[in-house]
Amino acid sequence: MMLITLDELKHQCRLPVEHIVEDDLLMILAKAATDAAEADLNRKLYSDQTALDADADAPVNAMVTTEGIRAGILMIAASLYANREYEVTGTIVSSFSRTLDYLWGPHRWYGEV
Repeated sequence: MMLITLDELKHQCRLPVEHIVEDDLLMILAKAATDAAEADLNRKLYSDQTALDADADAPVNAMVTTEGIRAGILMIAASLYANREYEVTGTIVSSFSRTLDYLWGPHRWYGEV
Protein backbone atom coordinates (compact mmCIF):
# COMPACT_ATOMS: atom_id res chain seq x y z
CA MET A 1 0.00 0.00 0.00
CA MET A 2 1.52 3.28 -1.10
CA LEU A 3 0.44 6.51 0.54
CA ILE A 4 1.99 8.65 -2.19
CA THR A 5 2.09 7.99 -5.91
CA LEU A 6 5.14 7.75 -8.10
CA ASP A 7 3.94 10.76 -10.12
CA GLU A 8 3.50 12.82 -6.94
CA LEU A 9 7.04 11.98 -5.87
CA LYS A 10 8.39 12.85 -9.33
CA HIS A 11 6.70 16.25 -9.10
CA GLN A 12 8.16 16.77 -5.61
CA CYS A 13 11.63 15.89 -6.96
CA ARG A 14 11.04 18.14 -9.98
CA LEU A 15 11.44 15.21 -12.35
CA PRO A 16 9.40 14.89 -15.53
CA VAL A 17 6.70 12.24 -15.20
CA GLU A 18 8.17 10.58 -18.30
CA HIS A 19 11.48 10.08 -16.43
CA ILE A 20 11.44 6.33 -15.78
CA VAL A 21 15.14 5.54 -15.31
CA GLU A 22 14.94 5.81 -11.51
CA ASP A 23 11.40 4.61 -10.87
CA ASP A 24 12.59 1.62 -8.83
CA LEU A 25 14.77 3.88 -6.67
CA LEU A 26 11.94 6.37 -6.19
CA MET A 27 9.62 3.59 -5.04
CA ILE A 28 12.22 2.41 -2.50
CA LEU A 29 12.54 5.99 -1.21
CA ALA A 30 8.75 6.37 -1.02
CA LYS A 31 8.51 3.18 1.04
CA ALA A 32 11.38 4.26 3.29
CA ALA A 33 9.73 7.65 3.87
CA THR A 34 6.41 5.97 4.64
CA ASP A 35 8.13 3.64 7.11
CA ALA A 36 9.77 6.67 8.73
CA ALA A 37 6.39 8.40 9.05
CA GLU A 38 4.80 5.37 10.69
CA ALA A 39 7.73 5.01 13.08
CA ASP A 40 7.76 8.70 14.00
CA LEU A 41 4.00 8.87 14.46
CA ASN A 42 3.88 5.48 16.21
CA ARG A 43 0.86 4.62 14.04
CA LYS A 44 -0.04 2.35 11.16
CA LEU A 45 -1.14 4.55 8.26
CA TYR A 46 -3.79 3.75 5.67
CA SER A 47 -4.53 5.45 2.37
CA ASP A 48 -8.28 5.70 3.06
CA GLN A 49 -11.02 4.59 5.43
CA THR A 50 -11.90 1.60 3.24
CA ALA A 51 -8.36 0.23 3.54
CA LEU A 52 -8.39 0.79 7.30
CA ASP A 53 -11.78 -0.89 7.72
CA ALA A 54 -10.65 -3.85 5.59
CA ASP A 55 -7.70 -4.64 7.88
CA ALA A 56 -9.05 -6.77 10.71
CA ASP A 57 -5.63 -6.60 12.39
CA ALA A 58 -5.36 -2.80 12.33
CA PRO A 59 -4.01 -1.46 15.62
CA VAL A 60 -6.32 0.65 17.76
CA ASN A 61 -4.28 3.78 16.96
CA ALA A 62 -4.25 3.25 13.17
CA MET A 63 -5.34 6.22 11.11
CA VAL A 64 -6.14 7.40 7.62
CA THR A 65 -3.33 9.48 6.17
CA THR A 66 -3.90 13.24 6.13
CA GLU A 67 -2.58 15.63 3.50
CA GLY A 68 -0.07 16.92 6.05
CA ILE A 69 1.30 13.44 6.62
CA ARG A 70 1.47 12.86 2.86
CA ALA A 71 3.34 16.17 2.43
CA GLY A 72 5.88 15.08 5.04
CA ILE A 73 6.35 11.71 3.33
CA LEU A 74 6.96 13.52 0.04
CA MET A 75 9.48 15.85 1.72
CA ILE A 76 11.44 12.96 3.22
CA ALA A 77 11.45 10.91 0.00
CA ALA A 78 12.55 13.91 -2.08
CA SER A 79 15.29 14.70 0.44
CA LEU A 80 16.53 11.11 0.24
CA TYR A 81 16.54 11.41 -3.56
CA ALA A 82 18.43 14.72 -3.56
CA ASN A 83 20.92 13.74 -0.85
CA ARG A 84 22.12 10.26 -1.71
CA GLU A 85 25.31 10.40 0.30
CA TYR A 86 25.57 9.81 4.04
CA GLU A 87 27.76 12.87 4.60
CA VAL A 88 27.76 16.20 2.82
CA THR A 89 30.85 18.42 2.95
CA GLY A 90 31.11 22.12 2.18
CA THR A 91 27.46 23.09 2.28
CA ILE A 92 25.08 24.55 4.78
CA VAL A 93 22.98 21.78 6.22
CA SER A 94 19.48 22.42 7.46
CA SER A 95 16.74 20.09 8.52
CA PHE A 96 13.03 20.24 8.06
CA SER A 97 12.23 18.69 11.42
CA ARG A 98 10.24 21.77 12.47
CA THR A 99 8.13 21.45 9.34
CA LEU A 100 7.51 17.78 10.11
CA ASP A 101 6.61 18.74 13.67
CA TYR A 102 3.97 21.12 12.32
CA LEU A 103 2.66 18.56 9.83
CA TRP A 104 2.85 15.44 11.99
CA GLY A 105 2.81 16.70 15.58
CA PRO A 106 -0.97 16.67 16.00
CA HIS A 107 -1.09 13.04 14.84
CA ARG A 108 1.70 11.52 16.97
CA TRP A 109 0.58 8.69 19.22
CA TYR A 110 2.24 8.77 22.63
CA GLY A 111 0.29 5.98 24.27
CA GLU A 112 0.73 2.24 24.18
CA VAL A 113 -0.36 0.38 21.09
